[in-house]
Parts: sequence; C-alpha cells; structure tokens
Amino acid sequence: MKTKFNLILSSLLFLFGVVAFAQQSISGTVTDESGVPLPGATITIKDSSVGTTSDFDGNFTVNAENGDTLVFGYVGYSEAELVVDGSTVNISLSPSGSLDEVVVTALGLTRDKKSLGFAVQSVDSQEIADANENNLVNALQGQISGVQIQGSASTLGGSSRITIRGSNSFLGNNQPLFVVDGVPMDNSNFSSLDQQEGFGDNSYDYGNTISDIDPSSISNLTVLKGAAATALYGSRGANGVILITTKSGKGASTGMGVNFSTTVTFDEVTNLLPVQQMYGGGSTASTDSGFYELTQDGVNYLYPNYKKDGSWGPKYDPSVLVRHWNSWDPLASNYKETRPWVAPANGYETYFDTGVTLNNSISFSGSNDKGNYRLGYTNIDQKGTTPKGKLEKNSISLNSSYKLTDKLTSGFSVNYTNTSVENRNVTGYDNGNPMQAFTQWWQTQLDMDIIRNNTTTLSGDQYTWNAVGPVVDEVTKEFKSYDFAPNYFDSPIWVRENFLQEDVRNRMFGNFNLAYEINDELSISTQLGTDWYQFSLREGIPLGSVSLSKYNEIERRFQETNVEVKLNYNKQFSNNLDLKAFVGANSMRQLYKKTDLSTSGGIVVNNFFNIANSSGSPSISTSESQRGIDSFFASASLAWDSLVYLDLTARNDWSSTLPEDNNSYFYPSASLSFLFSDAINISDAINFGKLRVSLAQAGNDASPYLLENVYEATSPNFGSNPLYRVPQSQQNPDLTNELTTEFEVGVDLVMFDNRLAIDAAYYDRTTEDQIFNVPLPSPTGYSSRTLNAGEMRNWGWEFQVKGTPIKQNDLKVDLGLNLSFINNEVVELLKDEDGNSVVENISIGSTWAAEVRVQEGYPYMALFGQDYTYDSNGNKVVGDDGKYVFTSSREYLGSVIPDLTGGFSTSIDYKNFNFSALFDFQVGGIIHSTSTQWSKYSGMHPQTVAFNGESDTRANGMILPGVKEDGTANDISIDPQSYYQSVWRAAAPNVFETTYLKFRDARISYKFPQSTLENTPFSNLTFGVFGRNIALIHSDLPYLDPQGVTSSANLQGLENAQVPSTRSFGFNLTAQF
Repeated sequence: MKTKFNLILSSLLFLFGVVAFAQQSISGTVTDESGVPLPGATITIKDSSVGTTSDFDGNFTVNAENGDTLVFGYVGYSEAELVVDGSTVNISLSPSGSLDEVVVTALGLTRDKKSLGFAVQSVDSQEIADANENNLVNALQGQISGVQIQGSASTLGGSSRITIRGSNSFLGNNQPLFVVDGVPMDNSNFSSLDQQEGFGDNSYDYGNTISDIDPSSISNLTVLKGAAATALYGSRGANGVILITTKSGKGASTGMGVNFSTTVTFDEVTNLLPVQQMYGGGSTASTDSGFYELTQDGVNYLYPNYKKDGSWGPKYDPSVLVRHWNSWDPLASNYKETRPWVAPANGYETYFDTGVTLNNSISFSGSNDKGNYRLGYTNIDQKGTTPKGKLEKNSISLNSSYKLTDKLTSGFSVNYTNTSVENRNVTGYDNGNPMQAFTQWWQTQLDMDIIRNNTTTLSGDQYTWNAVGPVVDEVTKEFKSYDFAPNYFDSPIWVRENFLQEDVRNRMFGNFNLAYEINDELSISTQLGTDWYQFSLREGIPLGSVSLSKYNEIERRFQETNVEVKLNYNKQFSNNLDLKAFVGANSMRQLYKKTDLSTSGGIVVNNFFNIANSSGSPSISTSESQRGIDSFFASASLAWDSLVYLDLTARNDWSSTLPEDNNSYFYPSASLSFLFSDAINISDAINFGKLRVSLAQAGNDASPYLLENVYEATSPNFGSNPLYRVPQSQQNPDLTNELTTEFEVGVDLVMFDNRLAIDAAYYDRTTEDQIFNVPLPSPTGYSSRTLNAGEMRNWGWEFQVKGTPIKQNDLKVDLGLNLSFINNEVVELLKDEDGNSVVENISIGSTWAAEVRVQEGYPYMALFGQDYTYDSNGNKVVGDDGKYVFTSSREYLGSVIPDLTGGFSTSIDYKNFNFSALFDFQVGGIIHSTSTQWSKYSGMHPQTVAFNGESDTRANGMILPGVKEDGTANDISIDPQSYYQSVWRAAAPNVFETTYLKFRDARISYKFPQSTLENTPFSNLTFGVFGRNIALIHSDLPYLDPQGVTSSANLQGLENAQVPSTRSFGFNLTAQF
C-alpha cells in the first residue's frame, strides 16, 4: 500500500511540475460590439488546453508567447481569434446567428446544441453552487422544465425524488439514470413500504445514494429528457438521464491554481402544524370538570388525565391549580407541586434547534499543453435541527488527463466520499418520531422546557408526560402509588438521548480511459468505470421504552463495473455533407450483498447494543443478487449544409434478468433538426430558429430472480431444523422487457440580438408490457404472479424562456421562466383474451383513510378514499345527526401528480454586485394529511375550537355548512368531539391540493475588483449571502410543506407526521489564488 501511495504521489508531483515558463503575461478586455464587458468569456491558446475566463468587467490575464493564437468564445457570440503580439489584447465579439453552445450528450459525446433533434438542458457549476445545497438533486429545483423534484423535509441527508416527464413504470423505478464522467451511478433508497406509507417500527429515511456526489466538484450537469436523447443507454435510459461532468484542470493557468470556498448555513424549521390554545389535555367526558381528583397526605388535588393522548380536556383557567405530570417523583424538589391550568410558555416548536452547517472545500489544479490535473477536498459538518442530530461528510476527488503521444491520450478520475450520520429523526407514524405526538396525539398544555428538564426520575426511570399515572383508591380517592411506565409515548427528549441510530456510507467511483487517434478520420477509445459503496447502520431501542427494546445491524455492499469501447469515424464528404459516427460495445456487471442482524424478544442488558445481547435467538439473514447486461450500439450523425441534421442510433441489450429466449431487446432512435433561420430570411428579429422532431424507443428489463420459483426460508424452525416454503409470489419464466416509445417535436428560437431565447417541446410517450405483480386467488397457492401487461401514457408540453431585457454598461438583467404541463394516464392493466379487465387497480400504498392506486383509466398515482356525498347542486349532504354523509366505498379524489410545474429566475449584475433569485411553483396535485386527520380527532387542531368563523365551538356547538337530505340548509348544532371522532375513516375532509408558490432562494454577492487584489495573493475573491426555502408564499395545503416526501420511492401523496421543512440563511466566501 505504501509503495502504491508513493507511486501516485510521485505521478502527481510530476504533473504539478510539468509547466511552461517561457511565457509572458497577456492581459486585456473582452466586450461586445457596444463595448459592454462580457464576463465569463473563455480565452484559450489555440491547439492547447491552456486558458482562462474573463472577470465581471471582461478583464482577463493569461500566460502566452508571442505568436500564439488566442481563441475567444462567449455563449451567443461568434468565436474570434487573435495572434499575440505584445502584452495587451483587447477584443470585441459579434453576436452569432445561432447558439454556438456545446453540450454533453449520450455516452459523453459533445455536440453543438443547434444540431440536436431532441430536448436537452444544462445547468452550470455556478448555478449549482449558488443553490448552496448539499444534495445536488435539491439544487435543481425550479430550474429545468419537465423535471419534478420533491425534497425531503429532513435536514440530515434525507431523500429527494426526481422524475423527468412523469412516470413510466407502474411499480418499478421511475427516477433517471445518473452518469458521472461516463460512469453510471446507483441511486438506491433504502426505505421500506411501511416507511413510505408513514408506518413502520422505528423507520428512518436514509436518503438516496446520489447525494454522495460532491456538488462543489461539478463542472456541468446536462439533463437528457426524451427517449431519442437517451436511447444509447438502452434499458437504463427509459426514465431520462442526468449527465454530470466533474471539474478538471482544463483551462487552468500554468503552474498550480488554488480555489477555496467556505460556507456557513443556519437552518430553522418552518411549516409547523399549529395546535389550539384554548383547551388542555384529557377528555371532558371523563368527569364533569374534566379533571380527576385524589387525596394525598390530607391534601386534595386536581390532575388532568395524562394517560389520555388527546386534548379534549378542560378549558384553560389560570385560577385552577393542578398537579402536572412532573410533580410525582418523591425524590424531586417539586414533588406535589401545583401549577395553573394555562397554555404553555414553550410550545412544541421549541423542541427544535437552529441547525448549523459548515462547508469547506479546496482544490488544486493546473495544466499545460500535455495534460492537466485537479485535486479537490470538501468537508461538510452539520448539526441538525432535531436534538443530537449530526452529519459529517468528507469528499476527495482527483481528475487528470495526459497526452502520452501525439495520438494517445490517457485519463482517470477517482472520487471518494465518507458520510456518517448520528441520530436521524424517525419518520412516519412511530413512537420514535416526535412529530407523531406533536401533531397528532399531544396535550396542548405541555411545556417543552419542562419536558427537556425532566427526562428521567431521580431513581433512573423514564419520566414521560404520557405515563400510566396515579393509582387511586376508587372509593376514598386516596393516592396509593404512581406508575411511571409510558402509556403510548416515550418522552421526545428521552428518545433522542437514549435511542441508538448511526450509519456510515463509504463510496468510491471513477474511471480510467484511453483514446487513440488512428488517423484524421478514425479514432478508438475505451473506458473502465466502477461504482462501489458500503453502507452500514446500527439501530437500537433501550429498555424502558413503550416500544419493545431491540438492536439491529445491517450492512449493504454494492458494486457496478462497466467496460466500454468505441470506434469513432468523422468524415467530411464535401462542403455540404458531414458524417460523425461510432460503433461500440459495453459490458455491465452488478453485485449487491446484504447482511441483516437483529435481536429477538428484546435486549437483556440495557443500553448494551450488541447482537449478543438478544433475549431470544437472534435473527440473521443474508442475501445476494447479481445482474449483467451486454450491449452493442451505433450512432450516425449526418449534417447537410449546416442546415439539416439527422441522427440515427441503435442499441441492443442482452440482460441476465430475462429468460434466455427473451433476453435480447433492441432500441432504435431517429431525430431530425432543421435550422430554418439560416435557410429562410423570415425576419431580422430572429437570430436563430430550429425545428426538431424525434422518434425513439427505450425500456426496462426485470429485477433479478423473477423467472424461477425457489423455496424461501420461514419461521419458526422445526426443532433445530430450518423450514422452507413455496414463495407467496409465483415467478414467470416468460418475462420480456418493458418497452417505451416516444415521439417529440420542438422549436428553438433566439431573437432580438440574442436577447430572448425560447425552447418549446411537445412529447407523447407510451410504455407497454409493464413488469408487475397481479393478485391470484387463494386456491392457486400463491398470492400474486409476476407478468408483462399494462400500458401507461405520458404526454405534455415544456417551455423554457430566457431573456436579457436590460444590458447597459454597468447593468445587466437576465430573466428565466420554465413551464411543464404533465399528463400521466394508466391506459390498461390486465385484460383477458376477450378484452375484459382482469385487474382494474393495484395499490401502491395506503393509510387508514386514503389509498394511492394504479387504476385503469385514471391518472397514475390516483388517490382514493371516502368522499362527501353531494346533491345535484354540488352541496355537501348532511344527515339527520348533523354530520356529513360520506360515500360507502372509496372513490377517486384526484391525482397526486400536479398539472403544471415551473420556475421563474432572475439575475441582476450591477458593477461588481450580483443579485439572483428563484421562485418555483406547481398547480394541481393532491395529498392526504394523516397529521391533520388525527390532529382533529385528538382535539389539537385549531379547527376543533373555531370552525367556519364560529368561536369556541366546544362550548357553543358547530353547524356544518351543507344541506339536509330534504334540500334545506343545515341548522343542526353538533358537538365537535363527537363529529371529529366519527369521521376519521373518510379521506375527503383531510385531502388538500398541493398548489404552491415558493420563494426558493436568493443570493447577493460581491466580486472584489482586480485593482484591489493586485498586492494580495488572490486572483479572485467573492463574498455572498444567501437564503434557501425563504418563504412559502402560497399553498393550498394548510401549514405543512406540499413538497415534503417520506422517501424517493414511487409512493407519494400520503403525509403522515411530516418532519418540518427548513428555511436556511448563510454566507459564503470563495477565493482563487
């Protein structure tokens, strides 16, 4: 190991030392034709990788020799060249007739964007950095049309879900493929269905693994949306592809350049469900006054029913003195103490801390005409908003390329990330999640400071508000004893201090590549890429909890290796005809292993979390899965007269997860683009215009081991012998691949001297032969069978508009708008030979009142539940008891997926200042809130004391708006507690639209002018302040975050004890040496 390290270190030192000194410093300014500076223009020495970029004022400095040719480039402007003859070079660039933007496409190929016949969209490193997000998926929110992102409410590495143009698969993966420097990346999420539904025993959101990518190392991110753009990725590109190019030393100055950045972020929780402050805990139905009475040592006391996890108790009255939950420890100084019956000074919102994140990164880079290098390191140290929660992440990246000969170039990239987390918040409907208590089963008089200072009795027992409570003589009311055992809930602070949760993920990914130029027309390249991670977690519940004590230890290992080779051919047949083509092959292998150890029957010794501490025989399970795909692919791009571009691609995959007779599947694509602005002089206002159209196929193969039935282990054992059984799901040896066919048409326009750019597209996508389980009748011996069936259709519109309405000497204003109209329909599930539906719906997940389904003839992710009954005029019908009448069965309530998503951005440059802001929004989509459901049931919700403009409805009664069955207006007054505790099975009262408008982020930065840095070691210095998730300007979902998710899996639309989202503010300093 030491020898290998020394070899690597020597190689790096050699690269650092290979620099050119026979050069001079050339400086100058880049402007447009009007003399307006062009910040960010590229200046490179022709036929080399040496270069730099201009600063905000258009100024630049580069080392070059007399006689070198400098190449100047800027997006939307024609490229220009100038020979060095002296130490000062000033140049003005002219607007181009088209966008000369170069983008990364499938398999890492760079193409002129103007030639593409399909939709792509790029985000540069500065836009990602300005988002100040540790998870790069969240950094894309509101920036890309056709892309929907839902970020986790958790601040400690929680999940983020991303889809492109809706969903394709009923139950399979619907998230895009991530490719980093040509290496496909795993993006698994380790949540169970229970965790997604908001249930489960001590469930945690461990995030998705794509968060291992360090955002500070990203140079460019390109989203390939349609099948024509992704067909070359075969079965892995059906859901779109996100291509990430990491930073390299290309264009860096000779010698060593150093970049440093430090960011401090402060997080505070937002979107908390409020509780009413008029009545306290217990139930007025328990006694006449709502209090219980006892006598202790000759003194009479009142005390609330803390055993009851609800707030239908007595009205607050400061003249009433009661024994509160923390006055029963005989060893404590406040034993027998009474306090007034009033609302708390410190509500549950004070449970949360201010989160703090420190993010420091540094990189070293350099280049010359032979090669380049970049070495980067990032450290993130985060204190969460929940007590004792913390995350630490360390990332190292090394990227280098070197021209070994005039024809042979080699390169490699290595990325390593270590992420460790302690005390993630339990999610969903679980004792360990304090939000279940705070928003669903709480007593409103509870003071968080008192809870925080009373977690254990002086004798060491847990001290919780929700204890079994006093034991009293039924006749004399004489106090006998106090039972400290928790009844339903542990103390939320005690949970954070005593539950065990920790996880560590180590990840390494990268590639090694070679490229050889055979001649001017023919070249060959090969790449070996790998993605590997090890994920270990430990979870434990101590003795004394209301939950059964336990210890669980899980380790997951994943590795994917790709070997790829390409033969490239470029030929210009005439002045009008140009061909770029390649053929290639890829071989992919995946290996996944899991080991799961857990105690049985609890633990024996408290707080000793080890599998050997199991009360019963511990449970030990291991699993392993492997898969492979071998592929051949080809592409041909024809250009005629720089007006018409035709792209043809083909790929054939052979998958190990499909039967031998069906394991081969073919994916073609064709796209055509026509630059009509260069062919027809329509208007001087149009600088560039393109029409594009494409047709392509892509798809998915099956998960491993769905072909043959094998016996599975079951419990308990037969004596000392293990037992096995036939699996519940019948496998299918005749499976074939899912197939997606997509048609796309679009137009690109650049107008008014490159001040306005418009990109519009329409797409229509159909996915057939879905792979999913269908239920079987009991006599078959199976509960379900895996098969190919069903059809889903996606179609919609996408618009991307960018404009520069103001561009003067010191002022530039850029605006951006993106819109996406999404439709997702389940066309068919399963029909018999006669065309009759055999399966009409599949449940994705459910709660007590609501269910998300795949339902034939309805939008994907359709929400079903009991609805209100309406009369012919649309009025809600009220029964003779004064309560709403609900449907007897679950009805369609709406689609979880929104109809419209979008974002609006602005960037204002004034001298050395920059201000940027982003707003994002969606229209439509619905969600069922279990927190709201149980908050009403338990008497915590504000609506339980003030409804429809009426005040104190508990004392005065409430009248529900609607009509009686005879059509007259309802005038029946009812008791709120009786109503809310009788309608909880109906979904409709707690279903809300997820329409929202968010002030997503804003940033103000100042770039110090070069004149102030002349006598300092800095070549660039920028300071900025920023805010993230600044304000929820409008939301149809009361109080909660409409974008909150429980996981990145398919199931959405069911909220259950949502961990609150956060608002962030901070500052950032970047420096270049």
